[in-house]
Amino acid sequence: MKKLLFITSFIFAFSLSVFAQSATVIGDKANLRGTPNEQGKVVDTVSRNTSIEVIKQSGVWFLVQTADRSSKHGWNGDAHRT
Repeated sequence: MKKLLFITSFIFAFSLSVFAQSATVIGDKANLRGTPNEQGKVVDTVSRNTSIEVIKQSGVWFLVQTADRSSKHGWNGDAHRT
């Protein structure tokens, strides 16, 4: 089943499956934070069309890393499901 996940200021399209979650950044960029909250320091950004993997979820926050497993990883949140 596919769902679309809209994230305030950071928009990802998520393809949800039982075993893995992957996403593509569809906004201009997405900020990745060091902690799962709005006060968390922005530790990296990913640009449009970057493939990412969801590692885990904490409330409305998602810990993600780039699909190529480079050093880019962090939390992104404030999700709204449709």
